[in-house]
Amino acid sequence: MNYYKSIHTLATSLLLTTVAAIPALAQAPVKTDLPKVKITVNSSQDGPLAPDDQLTLREAIAITNGTLTSADLSVAEQQQVTPISGNSVIAFDLPTGNTTIELQSLLPVLAQAGLIIDGTTQPGYDATKSATAEISVAIPVVEITAADLVAS
Repeated sequence: MNYYKSIHTLATSLLLTTVAAIPALAQAPVKTDLPKVKITVNSSQDGPLAPDDQLTLREAIAITNGTLTSADLSVAEQQQVTPISGNSVIAFDLPTGNTTIELQSLLPVLAQAGLIIDGTTQPGYDATKSATAEISVAIPVVEITAADLVAS
């Protein structure tokens, strides 16, 4: 299974953590001096990093990886980033009806051990609604689609 092409519905009821601390799975060295922050992604767009009013998932990962600094962000984007103690968290506040992130290229490797990508923070997420009657499976709100899987 090609995980890059099957990235689908990452931000669901699960809290996803990186496995960067496991050497066999890591593609980049784990850094310990990375910023500990809560970042709220408010754009479903993808593409080059740019200081604007929208903070994308790609930008959030770059911030947690230490490759994008506060000085590189617009004032509006800086307001989406707050220092925290403990593990960094990427949260979501995407516009209603626009919650599919269509990737233009592969996302960067997650360099921060313990990083939490929390799809349950997206407004509209309801853990009590289930996708099936047999077992409790929360209905995802945020979806991530690889660029080559998007219909043209």
